[in-house]
Amino acid sequence: MEPASLYRKTLKRAWHTTRTHPHVWILGLFAALLGNGGEFDFVVTQFNRFSNGSVNFGETLLAMFGTGGSTAANVIAALLVYAANKYVLLGVVMFMGLLIAWLVVSAQGGLIRAVATPNNGSLVSHFIVGTKSFWQLLGIILSTRLLAFFVLGVVGMPLFALLLYFMDPFRALVLVSFVLGVPLLMIASLITKYAAAYRMLERHSMRSAIVRAFTLFFDHWLVSIELVLTLFVINVAVGGAMIIFVLVSSMPFLALANALAVGSVGATAFLFLGRMFAFLLLIALGSILATFQYASWTELFLRITHRKHASKIMRVVTGLHQKYR
Repeated sequence: MEPASLYRKTLKRAWHTTRTHPHVWILGLFAALLGNGGEFDFVVTQFNRFSNGSVNFGETLLAMFGTGGSTAANVIAALLVYAANKYVLLGVVMFMGLLIAWLVVSAQGGLIRAVATPNNGSLVSHFIVGTKSFWQLLGIILSTRLLAFFVLGVVGMPLFALLLYFMDPFRALVLVSFVLGVPLLMIASLITKYAAAYRMLERHSMRSAIVRAFTLFFDHWLVSIELVLTLFVINVAVGGAMIIFVLVSSMPFLALANALAVGSVGATAFLFLGRMFAFLLLIALGSILATFQYASWTELFLRITHRKHASKIMRVVTGLHQKYR
């Protein structure tokens, strides 16, 4: 095991790749639709839903296939629920959902390959390689989530039946879904990251990639959780900085709009330009953040597949044990 600072090297290399290859941000833009908030943002979102009682289980179950923050899966899930009894609209939504899935999943695969080999191939070539692995990557995403749901059903149903003796059915279902379901889906999301990397970088089949990803995760589960926590902190800090930066950058448009008569054509035009500028800036910054996060996970994958690493917690505990024994 290598005691060196795994996360510092991983994040430094990921940022270097992100900063020096801006053309990859385009793939980051589409890959971000799979979830740019990270696994802990997913936990916070689900906790808020459960705590205030605004749970639509049909939409929530479909959205959990994204296991991220604001994802394409959430949007598609909401549209499918809305169009459930409108057959023409349902067909259109399903077609658009498949098209979005093809674009997003292919971009995810292309981004993994692009950040692993940033100097080999063009943006288009990376995306084309991602499209060739679309069905494999989609199978990985669906298989890991379905396996998580299967385990949730096998373990959760007896637990749910037991809880019915102590609380009403809704509270029991919410408790089982959050306490058991959310961790399972987080694990599924992490395994998906490694399986997708195995597919894109080592060309394993879907089944082989998932099996290897399971082994890699359970050998480095603490390392994986620690990187999730690290990226969550970075995501929160960068997210706050992004909002402040966008607001400050939009102030000249607002100032010009306020200088003109309220409701005038000029004021309306400047307000519209300010909103568009803020929107485009958020998209650009979000793409950069998504690229950095995918680069971080890809860099970690490359490191832990070549050499076994101990987590920071284990290194600290081992160090304390050697110091005070």
